Amino acid sequence: MSSQTTITYHDKWLFMWVVPIANLINYYLTYKNIQLDTFFLLTFLIDTAEGYLALIIFRKIILYLDQKFPYHSNISLRLIIQGCVTAVAFLGTIISLTVIINFSATDKPIPLKFFTHDVFIFLIWVLVLNGIYISLYFYQSANNTNIPVSQEESEPKAVMDKLEVKLGKQVIFLDLKTILCFYVEEETVFVKTEDKRYVVDTSLDKLEELLSPELFFRANRQIILNRNLVAGITKAENGKLIVQLTESRGLPDQITISRTKAPAFKKWVQAAVPHLTT
Repeated sequence: MSSQTTITYHDKWLFMWVVPIANLINYYLTYKNIQLDTFFLLTFLIDTAEGYLALIIFRKIILYLDQKFPYHSNISLRLIIQGCVTAVAFLGTIISLTVIINFSATDKPIPLKFFTHDVFIFLIWVLVLNGIYISLYFYQSANNTNIPVSQEESEPKAVMDKLEVKLGKQVIFLDLKTILCFYVEEETVFVKTEDKRYVVDTSLDKLEELLSPELFFRANRQIILNRNLVAGITKAENGKLIVQLTESRGLPDQITISRTKAPAFKKWVQAAVPHLTT
């Protein structure tokens, strides 16, 4: 689950501007009558210092998660973990420092408003910071800057050029270019050529990893298509595609591509037939 991906966040502006400005906004939302005196300056500096420390811890958590649990491994789970951990760490830092400083500087208890009002404001800032760092990550990813590919991803995948199948006691090696598709029927995986089909002792998931992505496409959970099997495509409702297949015994005339797979499928087909329009 871990990765060697290293990301350089261009976030100096967060430390220069966001923390002081956020602290000013907090004061405006928290206090009705603000007096610009020595006490205000002292408390503002202390609160700003707390904010900087909380942000440093927040940032270290982001960098740690980028290393150990990158977005591409499971983006939904990563967002949940990141949101919960950063919220606990950020709020825990602010609350702990506030309690310690209040205990050291005064005999008065911390106002209840701090826990019912101020903490809620801090939680909003946690959401804002998460949004900023998530945006920075994917902005850099989209522009391919400062995000080196992990060693595992940089190594070319082993792509097979022949498939071994058994027919009784005989072992046959099929050239992948002669294979029309792989499909599942009654929990058995078959490979289909122009005039025959064979049982394959490999799941579609594993085959998808081994097959050339230029030649084959996982249309759905039941079938992997060879590009040569595609005779045409037609738009359907809700962004789906209807794929017409070349005539072959034992195969349907057409299959449906889901809305989520449709863009990738069109790109895959058009890579070989650039003039194709749908």
